[in-house]
Amino acid sequence: MQTYSQFVKILIALFFLNIFDAIATLQWVSRGITEEANPLMAVWIELSPGGFILIKVVVVTLGLFLLYRFRMIKFARMVVWPVAAIYSFVFVTHCLIAFELLRFYLNSR
Repeated sequence: MQTYSQFVKILIALFFLNIFDAIATLQWVSRGITEEANPLMAVWIELSPGGFILIKVVVVTLGLFLLYRFRMIKFARMVVWPVAAIYSFVFVTHCLIAFELLRFYLNSR
């Protein structure tokens, strides 16, 4: 069973992982390395990169706030784990892309 402190730490980690995901995604998409996986957010990247980041951060932060607000409900405490797993996977994927780009850059010198 997770404590209140653990729950809050997970929410804070998700907040920062989301910001990292937004910035990294914007970098990869703007360089033509990858595409945004979410079709709704892909439209926002094309329309306004700043709008993309703002909407992504606001929507996820609202979701995190709702999880915090309803933290006494078992579902809210349970759902953070799969969300954390997904964001961890996304984080690792961004890191692998960055390492591959670095390896390509170093090998092309």
